[in-house]
Amino acid sequence: MGICYPGCQLVYTAALICEIMSTVSAASVEATPAIEGAQDKKPLKPCCACPETKKARDTCIIEKGEENCTDLIEAHKECMRALGFKI
Repeated sequence: MGICYPGCQLVYTAALICEIMSTVSAASVEATPAIEGAQDKKPLKPCCACPETKKARDTCIIEKGEENCTDLIEAHKECMRALGFKI
């Protein structure tokens, strides 16, 4: 990363998270209602789905780097798929 000024790690981490979220968006994530007949309810948004796996994934990426968190990334993807998201 080169010379790092105070706070640059936070900036780098935020950029990494934005890149990950862009990748998820670019993967044509399409939400479908998780429960049949839930027409009155708004569909679940990808940002609100699987908060437990999302938090674990994000924490790991921040602390260890994306390349060291593939198991948590895949677990989050599986959770999203289980809720009907195409990712």
